[in-house]
Amino acid sequence: MLLRPRFTPPYLSQLQAAVRRLPSEHPARPAVEQELYRTSSGDYGERRMDYYYQFLPDEVTLLHQVQLPSPITSSSFQMDTLLLHPQFTAILEIKHQRGSLHLMPETGQMKQLSSGEVYGYTCPVQQVRQQEVQLRAYAETCGYTNPILTHVFFTHSSVYFDTAADATPLPVSRPIMLSSIVKQWLQETASIPPQTEALQRLQKKMLTESTSHWCILDKFQLTPSDFLVGVWCTSCSRLSMRRRYSTWQCSSCGIKQAQAHVEALRDFHFLHPFPFRSDQLQRWMRLTNQRAARRLAAPFLVKKAGTYVYRFNF
Repeated sequence: MLLRPRFTPPYLSQLQAAVRRLPSEHPARPAVEQELYRTSSGDYGERRMDYYYQFLPDEVTLLHQVQLPSPITSSSFQMDTLLLHPQFTAILEIKHQRGSLHLMPETGQMKQLSSGEVYGYTCPVQQVRQQEVQLRAYAETCGYTNPILTHVFFTHSSVYFDTAADATPLPVSRPIMLSSIVKQWLQETASIPPQTEALQRLQKKMLTESTSHWCILDKFQLTPSDFLVGVWCTSCSRLSMRRRYSTWQCSSCGIKQAQAHVEALRDFHFLHPFPFRSDQLQRWMRLTNQRAARRLAAPFLVKKAGTYVYRFNF
């Protein structure tokens, strides 16, 4: 059962908007583009797992893209996918690297050999073990004390695990092994009393507290003034749309588009710190007055209950 449908991570949307709006000569652009490539690859890898989730037993509940407040540290911790069952909970870490991979959890490293180049990363086995420690402490606040298991899946079709024949087996597999691994977990925990009520409390708490608090402005030391303003023309790919007679017209190619401002509002939502003012929206879309900015934004704003604060509904 799917507890919450998959969605595009806000952090990924922020990166996509930043690449659209950062000038080509901006010093932060190469780092933002590299982060966008990495994050897009990870999101694609997670979505490739969806096919294999169809073969899991009905009593297994799925929860994707979970970010929870840590009971151990002052920050939060993030997990790609959780498998929830009254007898156990499993954390799945999803990776999409290609090439030959050599995992070294004893040193916290992973070496990748791809296209003749060698790259180094943090070992995902150690990453997921750290998530396990934090989730265990989090689950205990709901009275859930059954085993918390972990596994790392690599979804790229051209990945190969470089391990010695006598090496200790690691919790690392290709996606096709998922159903077999879950069956093994069910057998290993068959004698453990199910904690159905505690699991329900845990699910409810995670759905309430799971957030996506990522901000690329802080990460890359950017401000709204770093981004290009205006409304994109989808025909000539320029920020050349101007508001004329209740529609948008490109000053370059002349095409008219009534809803051209929607993507500009989305970019503003992902790149501008909250709360915002009407004059900031006006400048972002190069409008002549604040009233027009408020009117165009109104269909996409939702009032926060009991306040005069509005948020975009994107």
